[in-house]
Amino acid sequence: MSRLRWVRRHPWWTASVTVVALAGVGFVLVYFAPQDLFLQTSVNEPLPTVAAEPGRPAATSDGPASGTASKRASGPVARPAITVL
Repeated sequence: MSRLRWVRRHPWWTASVTVVALAGVGFVLVYFAPQDLFLQTSVNEPLPTVAAEPGRPAATSDGPASGTASKRASGPVARPAITVL
């Protein structure tokens, strides 16, 4: 008996197996997330800065809603340690 003939003779069983297999593949992709092995989410680039015009001091602020200037320490920025699980 050919496979195609068997599939045509048992449509409900074939559909059930197909749905269960697709659900299993979906579960594996969501729960185990194998695509994360290929995606890099960390960025090792410095933040962009704005160069001050000659003769004018660069103004800094605490945020967009704040109108006061803040004093920032000049020097290297302390970065958090990287931990490996």
